[in-house]
Amino acid sequence: MKTISHSSHGRTYYFTGANADLWQIATEHSAIFAERDFDTLAQAFGSSDDNERVDASKLLITKLWKAHPELGPYPFLDCLSKFEFNRQFHSNYRDHVCHQLKVYLLGLGILSCSHRLRGETGKLVGDHNLGLVWLVTAVFHDVGYVVESEHSQPDSRSWKLVREEYERAMRNPLTALLQEHDLSDATEQQIQKAYSIRTPTLDGMGDLEQDALFQAFKEEGVKANLGQFIAGDRTPVQKYFAYAQKTASKRPPFKDHGVASALLLTKTWRDFDEYLEQLVMPRSLSQSQQNAPKVAAALSRIRPSVENVLAKRRQLETHIMRAAGAMSLHNITPAQWNREDSSNQGLTFDIYRIRIGKDGSNTGNPLAFMLAFVDTLQDWDRPTFSETPNEGALHSHDISVSPDKAAGKVLVYVKKDAEEFSAPPKSKHARYSRVVRCLKEFLDEGDVDSLLAWTPDTAAIPKAAPSAPIVPPLDSRRDLDLGGGMKMPPKDPWHWVALLRSEASRHGDLMATLQRGKGDSRPRYIDSGFAYWGTAPTNRWWEACRSPYYLVMKKGIATFEDRWEELLDTFEESLPGIYVSYGVGTGEKDAVVLATLKAAGGQPFYVPIDMSLDMLVEGAKIASKGPSRTNRIIPVLMDFSAPLELETVKEIRRKSLGDGPILFSLLGNTLANFADDISLLKTLAEVMVKGDLMLLEVAATNRVDDTTAAMASAEYRSIHPFELFVSSALTLHANLPVGTIEYTGEVCGNGEVLQIDINSVSDSKRRGRFINDSVIQVEPNERIRLYRSRKYSLTAIRGLVQEAGLSEVTSNLQLNERSSPFGLYLGLYRK
Repeated sequence: MKTISHSSHGRTYYFTGANADLWQIATEHSAIFAERDFDTLAQAFGSSDDNERVDASKLLITKLWKAHPELGPYPFLDCLSKFEFNRQFHSNYRDHVCHQLKVYLLGLGILSCSHRLRGETGKLVGDHNLGLVWLVTAVFHDVGYVVESEHSQPDSRSWKLVREEYERAMRNPLTALLQEHDLSDATEQQIQKAYSIRTPTLDGMGDLEQDALFQAFKEEGVKANLGQFIAGDRTPVQKYFAYAQKTASKRPPFKDHGVASALLLTKTWRDFDEYLEQLVMPRSLSQSQQNAPKVAAALSRIRPSVENVLAKRRQLETHIMRAAGAMSLHNITPAQWNREDSSNQGLTFDIYRIRIGKDGSNTGNPLAFMLAFVDTLQDWDRPTFSETPNEGALHSHDISVSPDKAAGKVLVYVKKDAEEFSAPPKSKHARYSRVVRCLKEFLDEGDVDSLLAWTPDTAAIPKAAPSAPIVPPLDSRRDLDLGGGMKMPPKDPWHWVALLRSEASRHGDLMATLQRGKGDSRPRYIDSGFAYWGTAPTNRWWEACRSPYYLVMKKGIATFEDRWEELLDTFEESLPGIYVSYGVGTGEKDAVVLATLKAAGGQPFYVPIDMSLDMLVEGAKIASKGPSRTNRIIPVLMDFSAPLELETVKEIRRKSLGDGPILFSLLGNTLANFADDISLLKTLAEVMVKGDLMLLEVAATNRVDDTTAAMASAEYRSIHPFELFVSSALTLHANLPVGTIEYTGEVCGNGEVLQIDINSVSDSKRRGRFINDSVIQVEPNERIRLYRSRKYSLTAIRGLVQEAGLSEVTSNLQLNERSSPFGLYLGLYRK
């Protein structure tokens, strides 16, 4: 499946599979989006933070809606997102905020590829209205969940929030819509008061369940054979809505959110029309009204724009009601209802079907068909808001959903189906086949077949590329997923990154250190690699590195070239032409080393290794700028503290690098961040063979006591950007609010090491959620270790390297300041 990247404000987002398909659709409709909108879209698709994805989606949806003032207010989106994160829906409820944006984009792609669907929908709502009507249909179709919530009962807190959001949207609706007039809230309120203009309210379900609102889209249920409609009777959709609220099916009675969305749209539309009509034909203004001339002038100034908006709305109303009708049908599932019982209520689920239709026929509803079709297909990256994770949930990298103009269909590829079945479309157990069966339960079977097809993964990543050596797959018996590589954008200094494990399995490692069952008193912590894992932690770390107070990093980078050259002055041998860097960092130190290797003759091989893709890409890009040819770079995304994954380095050596010696490095006090620093150094040393060298840099201290321990913790406490960095991983990966940050310094390592721990101390019971939807809960005053660092005495350093089986070749120690006990140690070792 294809992978696409987008860089914005120093962050790089990657989209694989279905999200890459949607990104491509968005770029093909660039007239809809401003250039800066793609930065927001990248956050909506690529951020690993739930809140950031939702906020970005809401921002884009709202902007798309407000680009058309004639649509009027757009209430309930904020309310929907609040209800989602507060888990106010049923246990299997999934995301619907980001979902609506993706439904909109996927629908645009399908309209572009299917001439028949576009033609029939254009006949229904008018070709010139098609884009606008689809926007309304897509981004309003799940808003009704605010009413479906079992907590949204009269007089409940939830219903109060729904009512307040509606009143807020309708309180000063023109202020946001007629921005060219610079109309203030205060002025609009003065107009309302002066002319006794009523602002709409939503007091209860009675305001929604009105015959007149159902009558506005009465044709839709009839066209789909939901039931018959006779003048004076209730519409089929109205009968269904009442039936679902009083009848248990495969779920308890409920208010269907699709019908609720249709009712909310219709009421909002009509309420705003009434508001505008009061402005166009206002009551007489009393001359006793304070500021009467000023208010009259303000209304006179905006009235032409109000009349223009009202005229557009009158032309659009019939088509907007088609959108409401499409919403009302999209959630109806005939199979879950008792046919005999429902028929007694005038509902004909046995013949219910939504069809595209032909030549504008009365039996077709192409807009409803498209909504139901797209809504069902957009099934990836939709976390459930419950404590029980959905193990079978699809992610973007699991599936490709690509509207294809040449085929005139949506081509679907499901990775797991391709791996398990020789012919997924013919296997009833394949996920693709299950989706097709689901669609055909309520959509016309021939129409589904005309729009949907299975495709092989034609954009799959090849096993090798002629321009760069790719690490071959490891022994299949090992629990690693190295399919060849991840394709990088052309502008990057290499074209491939070797992959070892999926993101999902990495999340499993992280969860193991943070989740604790009842009665499990083991401490919670974030392991070293995960502190830097992801776009937000990487960006925060880069910001911390630029802080003048982060001396270990600031001085480490500034003085590295001098310390490296001083080391080489006492090293009389030739350096290896192969450089393997564990933990790329900012890339500046690697650039210095590579420049030295190049100056010694030849073109060095560079193997940057990191667990964070963002760190690997950004750091290695700086390191490899100039010193190394792109076809002599093998970036590897892996956890180098895991012995099994380190086997890959041996494979790279054997199959790509040859038998020559290698210069390994572990710089920037990286060793000090690991819980078991001795074990890590031993693991790295075991990869080395005779003739290899190891360049090691650690933070050092010439004094180890309680005073220096306190000084070391205070050093970190003074770096505000560093605190933001260590907090970001917990927020990003567990969606857990950070508590009070605690810094502790202590003497350990037989009195030769200063250890600094940075903890989050919860001030109350807090809950978060991992990417697989499982919940993490911490109790008041519970600690989570966010980060660990150390400063070593020379005695401790010698002990470490000796225990790892390494012997010193040369070394140097540079103190931060003359009065400071702290500094940096740089040593060169051999096996």
